[in-house]
Amino acid sequence: MKFLISTWRPSVALGAASFLITAGGALEASVWKSNLPEAVEAAREHEKGLLIYFSGSSWNESSKAFEREVLEVPGFLAAAQQDFVLVNFDFPKNARKDPASMLKITTADRYAVQGIPTIILADAAGRPFETMAYQSGNAEQFIVSLSQAKEEGQAVLTSLEKEMARKEGRQAAVLEAGLKKMDRKTLVTFYEPELEALEAAAGKEGSVFAAEVRKREELRKEKGAYRQLLLSKKFEEVLRRAGEEAEKRTGEEAQRFQVYRIQALAGKKDFEGAREAIGIMTALAPQSKLGKAGERYRKIIKGMEERENRKSAAKGRKNSNGGESKGERPSAEVEEKSKAKSGGTAAIVSKPLAIVTNPEVLVERAAELRSELKKATQLKVEKEKAIEDLSNKENALKRQQEELAGRRPALMKEIQQATQKAEKIAKKLGVMTEMIKDHEKQLGEKAKIAQPGLPREPAQGQLQGEAENSAKEVEEKKED
Repeated sequence: MKFLISTWRPSVALGAASFLITAGGALEASVWKSNLPEAVEAAREHEKGLLIYFSGSSWNESSKAFEREVLEVPGFLAAAQQDFVLVNFDFPKNARKDPASMLKITTADRYAVQGIPTIILADAAGRPFETMAYQSGNAEQFIVSLSQAKEEGQAVLTSLEKEMARKEGRQAAVLEAGLKKMDRKTLVTFYEPELEALEAAAGKEGSVFAAEVRKREELRKEKGAYRQLLLSKKFEEVLRRAGEEAEKRTGEEAQRFQVYRIQALAGKKDFEGAREAIGIMTALAPQSKLGKAGERYRKIIKGMEERENRKSAAKGRKNSNGGESKGERPSAEVEEKSKAKSGGTAAIVSKPLAIVTNPEVLVERAAELRSELKKATQLKVEKEKAIEDLSNKENALKRQQEELAGRRPALMKEIQQATQKAEKIAKKLGVMTEMIKDHEKQLGEKAKIAQPGLPREPAQGQLQGEAENSAKEVEEKKED
């Protein structure tokens, strides 16, 4: 399973060893809260963090897979609840058209949720420190990811809290390092005091990072305002506002407002006007990201126009035949898929929680996917390198084992030879020991002979000489 951890690092580590196999079930009402203030209160009372799960369990396949592979696995709840209060916001398919989902959507917007399923880890106050997007895998790996994220995030939060506790002399570098590890889309909402402290600590030179965060927030609010106008089909209002703002700007800044005009013209089904707006947008800064996206925009508008033409033709046939003929009109399901592919006036759903008539969203999403692909490719290369290193170590160990196995017979022979040599030396040592004992005995006997008052025994040489003389005398007598 892969869990993309986008930004941030998260009190007690949630170790993989805590993943016990016990009975449990995912998304049980008694376990998963749906009221964030109640969850925050419980987290503060029990000194835990928050695990906030944004899902679409009734229609989103990724949510279904995540719940099946992770949340419904026996043991997950027991492990997760050790350190988190669990919260679930489950969205219907057309959430923005459902009044009952408005509070959920507001919560998702506050946490900058880009799609579902998404996991947000937050402290007891509800401040997010990690965003995790499910891909595929198993519960054990997810538990490990939670453990790592919570431990790292807690370290960052502690560092920020310590720096904010200073009455004076706050370090801009420390504050910036901590904030950079958070999701930048949530900094203004949840970490405004820390941002202000960073800007104050940076002094006259200012903080480039803080300025970028402020600019990003302005753009987010701007896009949100235009999105609401487009959803309300206030196309003329969009054309007026965006036109005025575009005239005040040049280059890429003006391009952004031309995109809003393109969206409004497409919503009005003024496809020729949309193509003209695309030409204007491209000419403003041809080498910019939006400038290079001009051709893709034209294809989207063309697809929308063709779809409208098909609808008009089908409607004409229906009127001429006095009713709709079988096989002439696509099914509702096919029609809906055609809308999504062609980018028609029906909502372009580029993100489950961001339903807009918005070609730019598709471009942005494509850029996000390219970035994700780049990260995934880099991760793949790193894992392949790790596998290669492991293989090299395994081969080296194998060669070492073979070398030791080859040396074994020689070593056994050397041991045998050494054993035989030791036995010979032991025998020699035994003989020598006996000789020493005999010599000592002889010395003792000689010492007794040398003592005064005792009769002396003839020396061995003298006795031998006397014996030889006696024998000689006997021989001489025989001759006589």
